[in-house]
Amino acid sequence: MRRTNILKTAIVGMLEELVAIICAFILPRMILTYFGSDYNGIIASVTQFIGCVALLKSGIGMATKAALYSPLYNHDVDKISGIMSATMKFLRKVALIF
Repeated sequence: MRRTNILKTAIVGMLEELVAIICAFILPRMILTYFGSDYNGIIASVTQFIGCVALLKSGIGMATKAALYSPLYNHDVDKISGIMSATMKFLRKVALIF
């Protein structure tokens, strides 16, 4: 049971990455063809801004998920609250930077 869940999760993750790579190659060309360079520039700027935010978050989402596995399984409300509080404090700092 556990092995099949891990396998399913890995396959879905790889498919997600594959779709993202394909979209990264196809979409810019389609945007340039159908909308022109103005819209392509706007989209590139927004994408770069989102990339900066992702850099500042520095994987906090995955770390939070990993930290929450055990407390959620054990129904430990105090630990869950502490993890969520620490995550919110960090994300507020990131928001202040921007």
